[in-house]
Amino acid sequence: MAVGWAILVVYGVRLILLTRAVSRALSIPVASLSTALATPCALALIVAVAVWSADRGLQWQGLMEVTRLPLDALAGALALLAGLRTLGPRLLRGDLGELLRTRGPLPSVLTRLLNVRT
Repeated sequence: MAVGWAILVVYGVRLILLTRAVSRALSIPVASLSTALATPCALALIVAVAVWSADRGLQWQGLMEVTRLPLDALAGALALLAGLRTLGPRLLRGDLGELLRTRGPLPSVLTRLLNVRT
């Protein structure tokens, strides 16, 4: 258990150091990096919680790992789809939306998936 916490601390320190280095290299404040990453982090958290919950529920029912894995993947895919539909408009605001729209309007499949209007 202590090894897991040590690895988490190492990744936390790496995140802080890399964020500082990127903000200095791009000459932007750290707050704008945090703002840009807030929605993708929320999306990742939604998927992680869904997969973890599905796995714990299936484990509680006594299913083997081989059976749980595809069901966990399905839960993650459904959570990602729901998260993209919910957070899609927020995801495309700001710099990411501008980057995706540099080559023209988004494809219709993507706009329907992200629940945005062009």
